Amino acid sequence: MLFNSWEFIGLFVVTSILYFNIPHKYKALLLLISSYIFYISWRWDFALVMLGVTLINYYRGLKIHYSKTIKKKQYYLWFALVTSLIPLLYLKYSNFFIANANHISQIFGSDKSFSALDVILPVGISFFTFQALSYSLDVFYNKTKVKKNIIATNY
Repeated sequence: MLFNSWEFIGLFVVTSILYFNIPHKYKALLLLISSYIFYISWRWDFALVMLGVTLINYYRGLKIHYSKTIKKKQYYLWFALVTSLIPLLYLKYSNFFIANANHISQIFGSDKSFSALDVILPVGISFFTFQALSYSLDVFYNKTKVKKNIIATNY
């Protein structure tokens, strides 16, 4: 779905009408659902990547907050960092690493080369990955309160 498509205009109109006519406590959920509908309209499997990164950081944020020792907090933070960065590194940087490996192998006289992967980059993967990671980091450093409700907002 493109921003200049009739589907987007329809989604926008329906979301706007619902947003201004539902109780405040459901507004964040409506925006979340509408955002996922928009994202899924392009590639549903990439929405699963976004959902996975979101859930990992939400639950690691809870674990970080409720852990008693700094070692446990650090473990949960590292878990969130590594598991969130894996999709980003694979989807965004795998061909970069392959091209560099091929270049290095040519420098050392090897005729072997790795084929580039046929990977499509999800829209906004860097943005949603780093947003999610910033939440885990902020909880770890006590810069934000942990969200006990995944849908809850500050407004």
